[in-house]
Amino acid sequence: MTHLDTTAAAHRFNAETTLYYSVALAFFAMSLGTSPMQISGGLVIAVWLFSGLAFRNWHIIKCGWLWPILLLLFLPWFGLIYAPKPNPLGLDFATKTHYWLNSLAMAALAFKRYKFRPIGYAFLAGIGINAVVGLCQMAGIVAARGEYFTGFGRQYNTLSAYLIIAILVGSYYFRTAASLWLKTIFLGLMGLFFVHLTIIYGRTGYLAFVLLSPLVVKNLAYRLRMWKVLVICLLLPGVMVLSPIVRDRAQQTVNELRYHINAGSDSAWGKIYDTRQDRFYMWQGAVQIVREHPIMGVGTGGYQEALKKRGRVSDPTISHPHNDILYLASSYGLLGIIAYVWFYTTLLKNAWRHRQSDRGSFALYTALVLLITGMLNGHLIDAGTAFLLSLVAGLQQGWAASSTSASPVRLVATNGAHIL
Repeated sequence: MTHLDTTAAAHRFNAETTLYYSVALAFFAMSLGTSPMQISGGLVIAVWLFSGLAFRNWHIIKCGWLWPILLLLFLPWFGLIYAPKPNPLGLDFATKTHYWLNSLAMAALAFKRYKFRPIGYAFLAGIGINAVVGLCQMAGIVAARGEYFTGFGRQYNTLSAYLIIAILVGSYYFRTAASLWLKTIFLGLMGLFFVHLTIIYGRTGYLAFVLLSPLVVKNLAYRLRMWKVLVICLLLPGVMVLSPIVRDRAQQTVNELRYHINAGSDSAWGKIYDTRQDRFYMWQGAVQIVREHPIMGVGTGGYQEALKKRGRVSDPTISHPHNDILYLASSYGLLGIIAYVWFYTTLLKNAWRHRQSDRGSFALYTALVLLITGMLNGHLIDAGTAFLLSLVAGLQQGWAASSTSASPVRLVATNGAHIL
């Protein structure tokens, strides 16, 4: 190897190593508030660009996993063309597409050389620190944000998704841990995350955790028969309602459902705005917008004005329908639906094939949690979840080439454990 080749190899190693630690910092910082996340995310992009890795990895444009991401990146800018003017909200949504650049930066990491698990540990560490702060807020040791015990300032819907992912990842690390003390640490972290989940106000998070709890239980006790796993999962809501916050939110849900059952047909289930049915009102409006604009939608940020025209003067201004697929469908019509289905189908398929690996399990759990909670929230335009989703999407790089080298069945037989 010539001196020039040695220098180039050392530069590439240093650039990739810097990017690796920048990514680990981003995973650690994302639960600690918007500013730490933006600073660490900016560092990831800066290292990727100015190190030259962005230009040495141009070949990923040929990878199938990248195309739905490019479509999600392109649509908000295209939607500005036919959205109502002036449109500061649409511009705000469009500029958030810069988070998808993190997918390209993540794809530049050679995970054959670098292990993903330390990045997963960094994510759990950040969630854990934030959870301790949240518990201190509940105890009155640290000042809380009003009535919310969310720690460093994350929205409870975003934090709920983070916590469920952390519980799932922690259960996978518990299953694969080689020593008792490591298993004890991961079990303790999972308990901390679970308690924090039950003291924040995210009803979507409660539901998503219950739906995905079989994965957690199966990881903790993979030899259990499925019927026993389901019985344990049915008991979990009983444990959760020990929290007065969970009980209050559950009672609020019951009261809202009773309202819809007893309300007249001209007002129930979102036909008019009411504080007891704001989600139904948003979804009802989005469905009507899609019916009227099925091909192109109403453009980026156009949902707000279109919904306002349909409602009463006294109705509040609502920026998006709090549902990812309805947001894309009402904004971009058929192309939005294609982008949503294409992205999640690709990510879930690739992650499922590699679910026995650290990278694959993290990607699978993230995709499942954000897919489910995205039915009740706007994750694609929320900075916290969009940032995480973009990083995780980049983990798909290299999987297509190696998908036939080690099948999940052989890996299960080798490890003697099952993830599902």
